[in-house]
Amino acid sequence: MEMTMNVDQKHLNQLLRTLHYPVSKGDLIELFRQNGLEAGLISELEAILPDKDFNSANEVLDLIPTWEES
Repeated sequence: MEMTMNVDQKHLNQLLRTLHYPVSKGDLIELFRQNGLEAGLISELEAILPDKDFNSANEVLDLIPTWEES
């Protein structure tokens, strides 16, 4: 079964576009906390994202499962 998360993709995309890359996983998690993402969602993102530096917003977004659009 594929895992999906209820993520506001537009909001997340906007947050990620404010960063200067490369950024670490820790930097991303801190950004999410500072911008009011729910604690449960942050925990899921911590579990999904690898412990590495990311070079672009798209690199991060590609790793986040999303719901299927109909």
